[in-house]
Amino acid sequence: DPDIVYATDPGDTSSYVMDFYSQNGQAMSKSWGSGKTGTWNREHVWCQSLSNGLWGENGGGADLHHLRPLESTLNSTRNNHPFGYVPTHNSNTAKYPKNTSGSFITDKVGGWYMSGLDAFEPNDESKGDVARTLMYVYTHYNTYTNVGGSTNGSGSSSYFGELRITDIVNANSEAAAWGLLLDWSSLDPVSTVESTKNEAAARFQGNRNPFIDHPEYADIV
Repeated sequence: DPDIVYATDPGDTSSYVMDFYSQNGQAMSKSWGSGKTGTWNREHVWCQSLSNGLWGENGGGADLHHLRPLESTLNSTRNNHPFGYVPTHNSNTAKYPKNTSGSFITDKVGGWYMSGLDAFEPNDESKGDVARTLMYVYTHYNTYTNVGGSTNGSGSSSYFGELRITDIVNANSEAAAWGLLLDWSSLDPVSTVESTKNEAAARFQGNRNPFIDHPEYADIV
């Protein structure tokens, strides 16, 4: 629903939504464009293909804290690559969204990707957003024992499964993956964009991302 997308990820005016990785709020219309170039697609920050079969159209696959609007060309570039550092930042590795005419919007880089390296690096403005979203998804939808505890409640087994942080972060160990996300969380503190997202998603969905409300939880956990 374009109105929900605008409410949770508003652009700079009432006509636009926020392109997630470029953090450009004045280039992508809130109107649904069927995924054509220059229009938005749903971006699962934790890729559906890397969710160990968990994401569908319910649960984590439909969680407003997890879904972000992303220009379709940049969405295709990110594809299902896990997050990580790209060692070379230049005109060949810089990736940008496009407008509806098919031209790249180069005022804000959308991230970096290098052919042959299975990693996508978001820009500095969205690194913390990515980290706190992944932390939320990992703790909210992972099998309880994988998070290191239990819960007082219970839910449909289709909502929970084994999520491995090394599937979505390109690192040689779990410790290195969490280290990268903690670095990104510190590098990019909670912004107005994230706070707006958290408030709006809570109104629609009834729950919040605690890592946005309390970013210090990341280091404590």
